[in-house]
Amino acid sequence: MGSIKKRVWLSIMGLSIVLTAVALMFHFSDPRLILAADSTVPVYVGIDEALAAPPAGVIAELQPQQQVKVVRCVDVKHYIIYKVQLPDGRIGFVNDGKYTLLRDGKPSFC
Repeated sequence: MGSIKKRVWLSIMGLSIVLTAVALMFHFSDPRLILAADSTVPVYVGIDEALAAPPAGVIAELQPQQQVKVVRCVDVKHYIIYKVQLPDGRIGFVNDGKYTLLRDGKPSFC
């Protein structure tokens, strides 16, 4: 009976180590996507506001050279809107403006 418990315990420990290694690999292997403003870029409160004509609900403006983390790329039919995290922690959406997406400091895409 003790032998079975020991094997089960060793199996669980081995599985835990493998899962931890895989999680660390994914965490460090996928560099974060960054949105770098080339000029003043408006950040909207939501997707609907980013798509509105004329645009409304601007919560911030990124200044040239400012960089923010892209949280998610949102595909809305004919557009890709970028959900970004502002330096103060707020979340906003970018659709308009001149900007570059970067991964590892190199131009990239979602």
